[in-house]
Amino acid sequence: MKTVTVRFGRIDIHNDNDNWGSGELFFIGRIISSPGDNADDTGLSDQVNKNSGEGWDDSRSVSVIVPDDGRVTVLYEGYDDDTTTQETLGSISDEYAGPEFGVGGHAQLSSNRKMTVSYYISVTDVLS
Repeated sequence: MKTVTVRFGRIDIHNDNDNWGSGELFFIGRIISSPGDNADDTGLSDQVNKNSGEGWDDSRSVSVIVPDDGRVTVLYEGYDDDTTTQETLGSISDEYAGPEFGVGGHAQLSSNRKMTVSYYISVTDVLS
């Protein structure tokens, strides 16, 4: 068994969806293991006020325990919560197989190209 940990890093905002200043942005990250569907999430971030072209260092982590031959899926999404509308910054969904589980650094452009999500995966053996 392995413990797979994802530490989210810099989130680069390409389009904050806000024409009247900085976006009122919120983010959440998740990891899901398979088999077993164990999951962990960061919870919703506090409000982040950033403009297009700026970045934010998330620095939150999530972990799951997974069999050596299992899989993990890393998910991350963001949105701009204006007074009357909620506009997506897109999402990422990356899947990695054991026993390596994508160990190392990654940067992924979101589904609608409005942000880039950076994260680092570490893997350790579960001691019995």
